[in-house]
Amino acid sequence: MNHPRQIILLSILLLVSSCITQFIPHTTEDRDLLVVEGLITDSPQANIIKLTRPNHLGLTTAPLPVSGCNVSVTDDSGQSFIFTETTPGTYISNPAKFQGIIGRFYTLHITTNLGNSQNFESYAMELKPVLQSTAFIMKKLFFQRVMEPQLVRRVVRSL
Repeated sequence: MNHPRQIILLSILLLVSSCITQFIPHTTEDRDLLVVEGLITDSPQANIIKLTRPNHLGLTTAPLPVSGCNVSVTDDSGQSFIFTETTPGTYISNPAKFQGIIGRFYTLHITTNLGNSQNFESYAMELKPVLQSTAFIMKKLFFQRVMEPQLVRRVVRSL
């Protein structure tokens, strides 16, 4: 009778006393990377660009914001739109001055002001229309292919 209790007690003791060693890999990661997160849309609201530096591998803290940069967007007609830093690492456009236009090409320009000044420039990207959701498209196809013929038959029968 005591053997099952002893086995359970011994198992619990082994589990509690076992060690876990944290594995921290040694990498040659580049800490001088600039992470750019943003979206340009044609909606009449502020567009947001976030700039951060990556954390070391294994850290779970928030990325380090990159502050004090000059951020702007130019379009294919030569107009330039300046983004203003609102919180560290977050840059927003003035919605009264800048709203994306579908079919236009936009280029993002960033100049960092930390230590040695670095210039970054994106490729020119075309602002494309957003496709309707597949659920909406499926409903539309359903009503066009299934419901409309039935409605036509009802109208014809009622005549």
